[in-house]
Amino acid sequence: MLSILIPVYAYDVGALVHTLHRQACELSQAWEIRLLDDASPANWLAKNRRLAQLSGVHYQELPHNVGRAKIRNLLCQQAQYEYLLFLDSDSGIDHDDFLAIYVAQLAPDRVLCGGRTYLPKPLAASFHLHWWYGTQREVRPAKTRRQQPYAGFMTNNFVVPKAVMQTIPFNETVTTYGHEDTLFGFQLQAAAIEIMHVDNPVLHIGLDEADRWLEKQRIAIQNLYQLHRQNPTLQTQALRWWIRLHRTGLLQLVMPFLKRKSSLWEEQLLQQHQPNLRLLDLLKIYWLEEVHQSQKRPFLK
Repeated sequence: MLSILIPVYAYDVGALVHTLHRQACELSQAWEIRLLDDASPANWLAKNRRLAQLSGVHYQELPHNVGRAKIRNLLCQQAQYEYLLFLDSDSGIDHDDFLAIYVAQLAPDRVLCGGRTYLPKPLAASFHLHWWYGTQREVRPAKTRRQQPYAGFMTNNFVVPKAVMQTIPFNETVTTYGHEDTLFGFQLQAAAIEIMHVDNPVLHIGLDEADRWLEKQRIAIQNLYQLHRQNPTLQTQALRWWIRLHRTGLLQLVMPFLKRKSSLWEEQLLQQHQPNLRLLDLLKIYWLEEVHQSQKRPFLK
């Protein structure tokens, strides 16, 4: 019935897998847990290999890194059962009915999204920016997410029928960080596949330090630009604002200002205790135009 699929890279998934294993053993349906390691360093491999000793747990290591999209497609191909629960390896589960909530709502024609949450405070000050963004922008109850069910789709915690995943695999041209999940949500909408949001969150534990997290946001915007070129109707808030400013001609007027301020805004985001995330929104518009100008391509109206 349920294949629990976890792509792993440089993270100790022991606590997560033991919790899932305990809950899965209480289910009346068939299940499996599949761990696919994306060529982690040797010290991480040693920590996770022992999980293969658990009943129902399948552990495999890839010889080279294939990226966030392809590894999920590989897990789909390996899965035995008709429903696939994808979880990020840095997830934590803090309620005993996590799997039961999903199993009770499985249906062959819809995707289930459980959401995410964060610890009450970051484990160290260096993780504060990532934690702050997550708590302010990503933690949303199902009632709120249902208002725009396809917007901001996240791959950290969702169930998809295997038949749907086989029809709409992740785009393997996305090999670096960011927005493969945005594209997947867009494709689900285009195919009229229902997304049902439920209150079944996982904790996002594995935070990035502020400078690394901010750099990953820049890389994600580069991905977003390329995906928009391939799918012009793909929309995010950053894309909508960038397109609107282009159409009005305002972007060319404000680009010198954005360029002058970009380094200052990055410093403020890295240093402030409660960083102003509107600065990040402005940076995303600046980064979109930066990559657009670097490629010297016509603007898609």
